[in-house]
Amino acid sequence: MSAVKRTTIKDLARQFGVNPSTISRALNNHPDVGEDLKTRVQALANQLGYRPNRLAVSFRNRRSRLIGLIVPQINMFFFPSIIKGAEGVARAKGYSLIVLHSSDSLEREIENVQICFENNVDGLLVALTGETKNLEHFDLLREAEIPIVFFDKIIETANQQAVVIDDFDAAASIAHTLKTAGCTRILGVFGDPNLNITQKRQSGFEHALSGHPAEMRIIFADSSDQSMRRTQEVLASGFSPDGLFAMSDEVLLGAVAALEVYQNNGFPKCRIVCFSDGLMPNFLNVPITYVLHSGHEIGQTAMAHLFEIMRDDVSATDSNIIKIPTKLIRT
Repeated sequence: MSAVKRTTIKDLARQFGVNPSTISRALNNHPDVGEDLKTRVQALANQLGYRPNRLAVSFRNRRSRLIGLIVPQINMFFFPSIIKGAEGVARAKGYSLIVLHSSDSLEREIENVQICFENNVDGLLVALTGETKNLEHFDLLREAEIPIVFFDKIIETANQQAVVIDDFDAAASIAHTLKTAGCTRILGVFGDPNLNITQKRQSGFEHALSGHPAEMRIIFADSSDQSMRRTQEVLASGFSPDGLFAMSDEVLLGAVAALEVYQNNGFPKCRIVCFSDGLMPNFLNVPITYVLHSGHEIGQTAMAHLFEIMRDDVSATDSNIIKIPTKLIRT
């Protein structure tokens, strides 16, 4: 005989079309939930034989003073600043950080969520992988009422807490500088095309240059090495850009390395614009205009927002995407 499937908070949430956290609050008689919904939720829970997940409840009731932080990769670009910014806020409040990386793998991301649950984290910060298409694997934490704040690499869904920049507008503003400079052969170098952040930056880039009489090439790369190789392939084909747009420090480094070789062989100088954490442009021996995308500020803001949710200053059931302002900097 097959085992009978236990009714979960997620099942109840699906019936009512609300977030699992709303169901949990209704079952626990939280004042934020209306009496009518509480009554209907309790009635359906009884009808379906819902029983609380005692393990999840016991985990939630024991404070660990640990915060989980899941990132898709740990390299020299951006994420070290995220970690430093987030840890500074956490330590100031007496919390420690568990840092896990998913190697840009959904399977590893799911494993990391389980690790955070088993270590009884009091909250979680997450930048998603390029393979992540939905957030169902986070329901384990949501059922235990562990708050989650997504940052930078997100999926836009209802009832989500997130900290990002306005990637579309920022990309449009910096791409516009190529247009006003009169660039007519423009190379756009982007990251993983499956990521929401890449798609928004590419859309902003193309929007800013729509109607501009320029020949454009777009390439995608998930590392500095791949960016260098793919830029070399474009240059070897005879395309000589007078404008370069790079969506991150990581792809910028590879593209500039490829450009320098060709410019030393007679290619004209190229105007360069990019998104940057602010450090890399100072190490490259070329003028660069960049949108400052501070990992340190993202980490600080995401952690501070997580503590607001943990204090119940902000409802975890509401949609709240915080957009950090950016500024254009010329070197």
